[in-house]
Formats: sequence, C-alpha cells, structure tokens
Amino acid sequence: GVHDMMIHNYGPNKFIASFHAEVDGAHDIYMLHDKIDNLERQIEQELNIACTIHLDPIVTNDLVLQELKAFAMQAIHKIDSRIGMHDFRAVIGNTHTNLIFDIEVPFDINLPKDALVELISKKISDERPDCFCVITVDRI
Repeated sequence: GVHDMMIHNYGPNKFIASFHAEVDGAHDIYMLHDKIDNLERQIEQELNIACTIHLDPIVTNDLVLQELKAFAMQAIHKIDSRIGMHDFRAVIGNTHTNLIFDIEVPFDINLPKDALVELISKKISDERPDCFCVITVDRI
C-alpha cells in the first residue's frame, strides 16, 4: 500500500513528491531499496516529479497480526466506513496488547481528533479489554 503522499508545486513544471510504500518486511532490505530507487527514477522520468519514497516494512504472514488488524478495521468501520487505516502494528505482551496504527479521516467527518481516537479506542476495548490503542489521525 501507499500512504502519507505529499506533492508540492514550486512553480511551472517543478513538482516534488514523497510518500510511504508498505513492503513485505520479510524480503531482503537491499532488494527492496533497489526497487524503491528504481521507482523513484521512473516517476521522475515519466512524470517529471522528483520523488522520495519512504520504505515501510510490514508483517504480512502473521495470522495473529492479521486477525488483530481485521478486528481493528471492523471496529473503525462501525464508526464510519470511510475511515481508512495504515501502518498497523501490535506489541503483544503478557497482560495486554498495544494496537498502534494511523487512521485516515475525511475532512467532512466533523468529530475532533481526540473524540474520534477515544471513540475508536472504546469500541476496541469494549470487545477486547486486553487491547489498548495508540492512534495517529491523518485528515484526508
């Protein structure tokens, strides 16, 4: 996946972009870095946009993590199906699990950031009291 994309215009035909690209963390970091370098060059050649891509390694083959991510996404969509999620990770401990993720909230959802975080955290902890949320809000 791709998220946190920013494109800046510095005058006629001068664009600079950056974004995060989620990649399988189990792959070789040198191979992934090479692919990202090639993609940055391709974007510059084909679109005339200088681009910096941040590599976000994610776990793709852990069933427990996949279940926790799906659970969190369901809780978020019960509040509003337009809210997206990225950069999901979990720190699983003996007494509790921290779910750490960013949410993408459309500007027309008028809830303040703190209220939205509290609402999602409560929805998750009501169903899973062992789960605590660390949420970053991105407005899109």
